[in-house]
Amino acid sequence: MNHPTITQNDIHSSPPTRRIISSLIKTSIWGFFETLILNIVHFIDRHIWSNFHTRFMRLMHNKFGGIVTPFDISLESNPLKRNWEERTPYTSHYTKSGLEILEKGQLTILPTQEVFNVLIRSDMNASVATCYCRDHMKKHGHNCELDAPLRTCLTLRLPQSVSSIRTSKPRLSETQQKSLYKLLMRCEKIGLVHQIVFYEKYNTYVICNCCPDCCEVLTPFFRSIKEIKYHQKKLDKLNQLEQKKQGTTLSSIELEQYNTMRKAKRYHRKGASMNPTPLVARSAFLAVHDAAGECINCGKCTERCYFGARIMKEGKLHYNADLCYGCGLCVGACINSIIQLKKRSKPKEMSPLGIGIQHDHPHFS
Repeated sequence: MNHPTITQNDIHSSPPTRRIISSLIKTSIWGFFETLILNIVHFIDRHIWSNFHTRFMRLMHNKFGGIVTPFDISLESNPLKRNWEERTPYTSHYTKSGLEILEKGQLTILPTQEVFNVLIRSDMNASVATCYCRDHMKKHGHNCELDAPLRTCLTLRLPQSVSSIRTSKPRLSETQQKSLYKLLMRCEKIGLVHQIVFYEKYNTYVICNCCPDCCEVLTPFFRSIKEIKYHQKKLDKLNQLEQKKQGTTLSSIELEQYNTMRKAKRYHRKGASMNPTPLVARSAFLAVHDAAGECINCGKCTERCYFGARIMKEGKLHYNADLCYGCGLCVGACINSIIQLKKRSKPKEMSPLGIGIQHDHPHFS
């Protein structure tokens, strides 16, 4: 399936020439060092130390990662309003402390809790950049499972703190906002996860639209979950053999399996006790089902749920809200439009900036 190419839309008006030159130089230096580090990590992973990439990303906890941030159309309860022309506008008001609050219908959010509002308030580059992750994987023989285009990254002219973005006013004209909105809609339809990529103290330099099989943030996270489940499965099998051994005689094949796994018990125990690579922070939202609607168990939402919250068992949908990261992709995938995003009920888990749930992983709790 071929998706329409996302071109370099002129989203911002042109800044002064001196500022353009300065921004290009600084951004190029920043990008050079980021790309160099990632290329070195991948080289070591492929040729020297297998699984080094995942280990390196684990060391980046609280230094680098992505905040899952849903797009505006996922916050619309009415599917007919999930477009630029019919969308429900945001209304703005301020708290006594001067904090800006946005309202869309009955939903109240901060400007940095939705990706479109983040972008229109940031000092974003005028063009769409090539996704390093997807481009790197393609060069090494891996084609994106979603067949997503390369140009999907929205970079900032310079790194910017999320707190400064939160207090900024929208910088774009209505025409520029419309262009950006439609770009994000195309990414949403492809099935890309919107993320604010951050480094220490929640400074950001790029807002990415990520596929689950190429992304430098998502891929190590999903891979580490599979590894933990693998080790736990081995331990469960060993326990079964130990219990069986106490009551009866093991077959030759079972005895061989038992001796092999017993020798590796310490290794599997250590692997099963590790947390997933802590690079992905949850959004401020949680997917819920409208009580008035009826799920037809079509499974369409499971195709968009990369975090494993939605799975099909014996022809029926099973939803585990504890695993939901609030990306919102399931909202648009639902045929009956019964899935909605609501604010999470545990604000104490929010980061100090109110931009997402801290790195907690209930997958194995």
